[in-house]
Parts: sequence; C-alpha cells; structure tokens
Amino acid sequence: MKNGTLRTDYPEEVIFSATLHLMLAVVTRYAVGLVYDAGVKAEQELLLQKRMLLREFTTTA
Repeated sequence: MKNGTLRTDYPEEVIFSATLHLMLAVVTRYAVGLVYDAGVKAEQELLLQKRMLLREFTTTA
C-alpha cells in the first residue's frame, strides 16, 4: 500500500539509526562551517535531506 505512512518492513531501529546518523552528519557540517562554503544554502540542504529520509522510509517510495 502507498499511503504515505512509515514503512513497516524496516525495523524501528534501522529508521532511528539512519535518521540519527544523518542528523549527526548535518551537525558536523554546521560545526565546521562547510554548509556556508561555496554558496550552499543551509535550508535547501536540510529540505533535501528531509525528502531523502521520507522517500526511503514512507510507503510512497
């Protein structure tokens, strides 16, 4: 079924771990200032990461 809910074929631990690691990667990038180099817009990057997580872990994928 493709109704936009979280997928049940992934264990909760896998979804949590992937989300946590992505968030830690973002924090690391902010901490060292990489987000602001070369004209990268922080909000666009965060929205992209959100879309990637939703694409992977929802039933609309």
